[in-house]
Amino acid sequence: MSLRALSFALSLLCIATPARAQSPFRYNRNAPMAQVTVGYDVCTGDVDGDGDVDLVIGNDHDPNQLFLNDGRGGFVDATAGRLVTPSTPSPQGWSNSTYEVDLADIDGDGDLDLLVTNDHDVVDWVYTNNGQGFFTDVTATAAPAHVDYGVDQVVADFDGDGDVDWMVCNLGYVRLLLNNGAGVFADAPAGSVPTGMSGDNRSSAVDLDQDGDLDVLLSGGGWYGATPRILVNQGGAMFTALPAAPPLSGLVFAADVDGDGRPDLITQGTKLLRNLGGLTFSPAVNLPGSVVTSADFDRDGDVDLLGANALLVNDGTGAFTPIAHSLTLHQDTACVADLDGDGDADAVSVSWSGGRSLTNFFHQVHTPVAPTLGSPYSIQYFAPVRPSPVFWGPGVANQGGLQPLPGFQGMLRLDPVGAVPLWTLVSTTGLETITWTIPNLAALIGTELHYQAVVVDPLLPACLSNAVRDVIQ
Repeated sequence: MSLRALSFALSLLCIATPARAQSPFRYNRNAPMAQVTVGYDVCTGDVDGDGDVDLVIGNDHDPNQLFLNDGRGGFVDATAGRLVTPSTPSPQGWSNSTYEVDLADIDGDGDLDLLVTNDHDVVDWVYTNNGQGFFTDVTATAAPAHVDYGVDQVVADFDGDGDVDWMVCNLGYVRLLLNNGAGVFADAPAGSVPTGMSGDNRSSAVDLDQDGDLDVLLSGGGWYGATPRILVNQGGAMFTALPAAPPLSGLVFAADVDGDGRPDLITQGTKLLRNLGGLTFSPAVNLPGSVVTSADFDRDGDVDLLGANALLVNDGTGAFTPIAHSLTLHQDTACVADLDGDGDADAVSVSWSGGRSLTNFFHQVHTPVAPTLGSPYSIQYFAPVRPSPVFWGPGVANQGGLQPLPGFQGMLRLDPVGAVPLWTLVSTTGLETITWTIPNLAALIGTELHYQAVVVDPLLPACLSNAVRDVIQ
């Protein structure tokens, strides 16, 4: 049976059933992740230049890992031959002790290189990328020799010269390395950074005082309990500690929740301090849930907050409505990126128990179970509840592809030659489900089913959904 004949038969059998909208975040059967060996930190970026988001995972005392995206939000372990963890032991006997990893273009060649901070007296590493996701250790020539107990790092252009610099937080002090533009780092002049402080969990660079340069928000809440502080950039990467710092503790990050252009602060994951300008902040108020990261998850133009148990949806003024979920998101390693290429923000985190990605089902095609001969099979089309309906134009093909579709944001990931249009769906409740029984024909075993849809949302530009690949069993 041809794919066209199969799709026609299925279209006669299908029944669309609406269901109530739920939290947009879910674990996604269609986006598997390879086994994480330890999971101490994770960073995201397109390392191989194929247009999707890949992962680098720091694994403490095990070799680090590189996971490449399969184009649909699933990840395969591609470490071998691409990312070699040095094997020379430190004075303490460890050959690897990775605490933090970050991707950035350090040498200005347009691809993402890798900076690694290690503790236990393992030297911090610098890797360059050949543009196709193969990393070369250039530490010996790219940074001055130094070993210590690194527990955090911030990678950003601190001196305003157009390249990224490297701030390493060691136990009890901060070390700043400036980039010469070619990916070679040197220690900043003495006195560039105040003494006696350090970050310990997702410290970040943000222009808190809106003077055009990047300040540093030293976070805490990690293994070593650093006290969060604000380092104010006086220009040219000369930092002073904010003397009248607001009361900060635990995990701290910045997000402009009220849309006034000033980054606000979230501290302890549960309290909001609004930025009043001039490096002054309002007294802390409690959030309606514990959060670990932020992004415009519902694509309405304001910043929402995501935690381990709920998504806090912003009304645009910094007032939040929690939507509960039951997924695991670790504050130490939470990263936000569009993992499946559908235009909305997903999340990923790793831990000692492994790694999982959280898919944002704002607009999502999903198949909850694999297709099996003689068994029911469903395709789910998730969408936000709108005053006017969301239209879906789904299609199926027997192989994938990658090309733009004029008039639609995103990439077409179906083979356009063999793609077959399916039903037009109108979503008014947030979810439409198409269900049928796979014909019990042995000839169908091994047939690939690739699904994607064009989405017309009345409040957003027309776009392409994520893509799904299933194989009939």
